[in-house]
Amino acid sequence: MNPNLLFIDRCIPPGYNARMEKKERHPDPFPGFGRVQRPTRYIGGEVGSIMKDPAKVNCRIALAFPDVYEIGMSHLGYSIVYHGFNSDRRVYAERVFAPWFDAEEEIRKANQKLSTLETGTPLSDFDIIGFTLSHELAATNVLNMLDLGGVPVLAGDRRDGDPIVIAGGCSAANPEPLSDFIDAFYLGDAEPVFSELADVLTEAREKKWPRNKIVEAIAYIGGMYVPSFFDPQYENGKFTGMLTRTQSFPTPTRRVAADLDNYPLPDKPVIPLAEAVHNRIAVEVARGCTRGCRFCEAGMYYRPVRERSPKNVIGYACAALDNTGHEELSLMALTTGDYTRLGETLRALVDECEERRVEISLPSMRFGTLEKSLASELARFRKTGFTLAPEAATDRLRRVINKVIDEEQMIAEVTALAGMGWKQFKLYFIIGLPTETEKDIKGIVELSKKIKSAAGKGAKVTASASTFVPKPFTPFQWEAMLPLDEIHRRQSFLRTELGGSGIKWKYHDARTSVVEGVLARGGRECGRLLLELHKRGAKFCAWTDYFNKEAWNESFAAAGIDLDKALGTKEVADPLPWDHIDMRIDRKFLESEREKAHRAEPTPDCRVGGCVDCGACDSSGTETRLAADAPALPERKSGQDISPQPETFSRYRITFRKFGKAIFLGHLELKSVFEKALRRTKLPLRFTRGFHPQMRLVFSPPLPVGIASEAELADVFLNEEVEPNKILDRLRAEVPEGLEITRVTEIQPQQSSLQQAITATTYSVDISQLEIPPAQLEKSIYNFEKLDEMPVMRKQDDRAPMDLKIFVQDISVASGQIKFSTDVVDGFMVRAALVLEHIFEFTDETFEKVLITKTGIEMENS
Repeated sequence: MNPNLLFIDRCIPPGYNARMEKKERHPDPFPGFGRVQRPTRYIGGEVGSIMKDPAKVNCRIALAFPDVYEIGMSHLGYSIVYHGFNSDRRVYAERVFAPWFDAEEEIRKANQKLSTLETGTPLSDFDIIGFTLSHELAATNVLNMLDLGGVPVLAGDRRDGDPIVIAGGCSAANPEPLSDFIDAFYLGDAEPVFSELADVLTEAREKKWPRNKIVEAIAYIGGMYVPSFFDPQYENGKFTGMLTRTQSFPTPTRRVAADLDNYPLPDKPVIPLAEAVHNRIAVEVARGCTRGCRFCEAGMYYRPVRERSPKNVIGYACAALDNTGHEELSLMALTTGDYTRLGETLRALVDECEERRVEISLPSMRFGTLEKSLASELARFRKTGFTLAPEAATDRLRRVINKVIDEEQMIAEVTALAGMGWKQFKLYFIIGLPTETEKDIKGIVELSKKIKSAAGKGAKVTASASTFVPKPFTPFQWEAMLPLDEIHRRQSFLRTELGGSGIKWKYHDARTSVVEGVLARGGRECGRLLLELHKRGAKFCAWTDYFNKEAWNESFAAAGIDLDKALGTKEVADPLPWDHIDMRIDRKFLESEREKAHRAEPTPDCRVGGCVDCGACDSSGTETRLAADAPALPERKSGQDISPQPETFSRYRITFRKFGKAIFLGHLELKSVFEKALRRTKLPLRFTRGFHPQMRLVFSPPLPVGIASEAELADVFLNEEVEPNKILDRLRAEVPEGLEITRVTEIQPQQSSLQQAITATTYSVDISQLEIPPAQLEKSIYNFEKLDEMPVMRKQDDRAPMDLKIFVQDISVASGQIKFSTDVVDGFMVRAALVLEHIFEFTDETFEKVLITKTGIEMENS
């Protein structure tokens, strides 16, 4: 070795095996999970995850999200439920997500069960399994997760000792399609039920109730619906209503959290390891909507409007940013622009976020709800794009759906936003709305082109169209849905007409929309359909690429589902499968709204035009609550640009270990973990300039997934000098399990960059699980060393072969370890796996039995 090189010593004693790391609290979720796509979906151990002693709680709940990790971890409602249950010392709620196809295969191959992230406990061992139903197509994943977790799929097959399965969420508004599989549905806002469910389960444990008594007790909790206590009635094969088995059960009625300020948002949310779909802090400013869009299930389901006070919104936002280190904040509501205190709240957050180098985003905005002054505040940030939802493209059809927006107003708003610098616009439309004509379809093309023109030269406009699906408890619940061929025809027309216009055209898959329509208004006959689908392995049906058309067609036939009947118009006088549920929306109101729709007659927002007798408010305190009367915020301090960063800076080199399940962090995931951890330290971090400032953080060359390391490096830049030990202590407290900060040193400005300074890397390979004789390994080394050259091809690289001989040094075998170092030559490095593959002829099967550890880095001594 060159004596002018600095060697980073091993950070732990010799003989360490990362498989035996005793600090690791989370057991392996299943053998071979390191072989699957994005293994960080399954490893747990995230900062913010809640760890309790299962032996010290009265109830264990598995909170199941029937989609992949990165979607579930983006769902605010799921986070609220997780933290709400865990705030009760009697309850331990853990998370579990639908495993992707490859992970399921590994679980079944190993004869294991689907287990939670926190403790690795199989679903079959929990008291409660609670599913969050975010859309109808999640139903097939619900059945698959139960089966994979070792729980009888049919509720009628469960016995004492089996978990009680509960489901909630907006898509539980019509629970009947899943009623054969779910023991109880919860209807409405989750917050009021946390302690009540804990009370029942605590008493059940103390008194050792049988399972059927627990289910009966749950039925008396407000908002709960136990389908086994209700029987559908038929006459000549036609549904005639639902009959309760006993008159003592209360009518299942949606629960409402009357005052949201009494229910805190989670200010220490779990920070995902795998990058979530929405990698940001979401702060709910309001719940409910009274705009009255006649197609919108959520707008009816979450009535009445309840707003959080500005003080609480800002408090939650700042606390969550402090506790997570996220670089984006989103203000969430069904109609964020309708939040009555949006202006002052947004202005206060703009100052906070600009100082923190955090972006602010707003979800889909209703035309006319964003003041020009607020748009100018947001313009201080990177202009990623603006999403606007006209839904219908003609004035007449907008009156039909009760979304009265003037076309001139839309054009003027886009023109104003474009003038402030926005160059990307997304437009959402719906095709197949009741009374839609060819003129309305052509209107989508015309309005999209007008908005493209208003956006100006160089602007990017995306027009997206979903297909109308009639939903329960809406004025359009009786309306017909377009048949599949007609959906395709209208989509094809729009694609052709918008072609060459410079507008990007997107649309939802017609097949999934049709299936959604069947399940949205289905009754218990859909139970057989879902069972048939489960037998055929249908799952992730909302993912277009994985929609199993054959399985659905076969299952429709086997279950006797008539698509024309299922998607057709319902008679208003006929009973519907969900009529026995009180969703706090009066049926007469829905009928009246449907009649108004067919007259193209709008209904005013009750916040402006007075009560419309929808039934959502009552004398018990459930009523519209606006933040208009909340105390005013302190006077704004600045509104000015933040102070510029100093010209001088300090650079610090962080040395850290990567072991345990953290070895499955990809490079971008590792970078995200460190960026958030550094933000949480509140050190004077240095950022790049511009509208989207990036943290000045540089890592040593990426380590392949699955390789441990005792000497990883990262350089962080600060605006001022800080004692290295202070950085060390702060950062140590913020990194998740499997990462350990071992050293922080100051690097002088004249020293080489991290990438330039590295000259060699050393590795150790644990081969104790291999049955290869040492003599065979020694022979491989001998054969390699006597070669003049060993040309090998880089993977996915068409350049000339490289000579492995000039890279690999000091290779040896001893005490169940292969050790070697690899030099940096002309700026190139070789992967450890390439060395093992070509010198020792390791195969994929061999790699699964060894642990590669990067033990050190040699650097220039400057």
